[in-house]
Amino acid sequence: MNWFGKIEVDAVVLSKLYQDSLDLVDKLKRSAARTDAQNKRDCVEHMKTFHSLIDRLGTLFKPEVLSEEERDKDVDMLGLVKDVLPELSVENVKAFLTILSKSSAGSTKVQHAKLNSVLRKFHAVRYHLA
Repeated sequence: MNWFGKIEVDAVVLSKLYQDSLDLVDKLKRSAARTDAQNKRDCVEHMKTFHSLIDRLGTLFKPEVLSEEERDKDVDMLGLVKDVLPELSVENVKAFLTILSKSSAGSTKVQHAKLNSVLRKFHAVRYHLA
């Protein structure tokens, strides 16, 4: 197990999230070389992938559900941060990768303001600060 901030995370889960993010960077680079029409079509799918990656990260911050009452209080992690998500770009996905590569991301200052806001919102859910 790895510690992601103060959250215990299975190393395989974190590794898969990191690899899927790297794959998205590669896809974005390949799409940039295509025609505008193809790139626009690809961007729709890439945006869905990016949102999925953010949601998967957010799921790691959810507190463990211990009762039926807590299950009813489930939080839509992607919905929580949609207003502060950065645009889809190679640079922004690479910034996301930087967060994933730090074993203490919660205590490391993230230089990307929007991703920093995403992490703050995820931490608020984890530690019931919202």
